[in-house]
Amino acid sequence: MATADDQMVRDLEREIEAYVALYPHAADSADGIRSWWLDARREDASDEQVQRALAELERRGVLSRTELPDGHVIYRAANG
Repeated sequence: MATADDQMVRDLEREIEAYVALYPHAADSADGIRSWWLDARREDASDEQVQRALAELERRGVLSRTELPDGHVIYRAANG
């Protein structure tokens, strides 16, 4: 049985996936994704939940992850 935490992560995954479908050239950090890509109703999502959603989308090939020389990490559509 899925927990409320697991459900939140799945909801975040769907929302992020929908965003990159609409904006395939979008790229941002986890903080930027939280601020700009997610609906304001997701403000209660924890940083850990957002990171889990991003990791799962990367694992599934939906997002690619790029580490910049300064150590910041940027996510974008894998095919973008």
